[in-house]
Amino acid sequence: LGLPAYDRLWSGDDMVKAEKVLTLVSQKGYRQLPRYKSERSGKAFDRLTSAQNLEFFKDRTFPLNARFPLLINYYESSNKVCKLYLAGFLKNDVTDSEMVELLGAQLRSTLVLLEIVDEFLPTIKKDDPKYQVRMQGLDQMKRGLASVVAGGLKTLTERESYRASELVRLVGYMQETLPQIVLRLPDGSRKETLFRLDNLQDDPALKDIQPGLRELRSKVKAAVEKASIP
Repeated sequence: LGLPAYDRLWSGDDMVKAEKVLTLVSQKGYRQLPRYKSERSGKAFDRLTSAQNLEFFKDRTFPLNARFPLLINYYESSNKVCKLYLAGFLKNDVTDSEMVELLGAQLRSTLVLLEIVDEFLPTIKKDDPKYQVRMQGLDQMKRGLASVVAGGLKTLTERESYRASELVRLVGYMQETLPQIVLRLPDGSRKETLFRLDNLQDDPALKDIQPGLRELRSKVKAAVEKASIP
């Protein structure tokens, strides 16, 4: 059908191509989408969510102006893929396993995008006629990325839809990414995230995933506190 090969890294263009192919596949029914640990399509799904795909975007030996637009393409297309799977999930045609892996991939790519924004900021000259427009665009992007974090935390409370085993894995992905993501969020979103982590830790409905939540909260707070030290 034209899906990029699963046995190599995917670029931004590959993810754009994959999103188009999977959109066509989904029109035949969401059960046709690649699935987590499936004998038939598991390798394709693994490549779709692989952290290895992000290595190119983090490699500073490549020019920033080459990596940044490709990462935007990768990020936007992977988000569209996530929405495809969400539509299938709501119809019970894909499982919580697929959603957790896609959410984990979304968090990882969000962190890389924020890191590249940090890299890009010093290159914007204040006397650039487009300086204010660029800064407003970056602020808008950060607000959008904050909604990814909020959505991930909300997922942890959806116990009727997600098994404990899958939520434990999602919390693990959050431990790997949220401490650094939260540092880069707008101030209001950062405070909201810390507040929600406090509430999640006290939620009796989440008792079976509390050990991981406590560690997540501890790591995020430690990162924020360390960053606030002059």
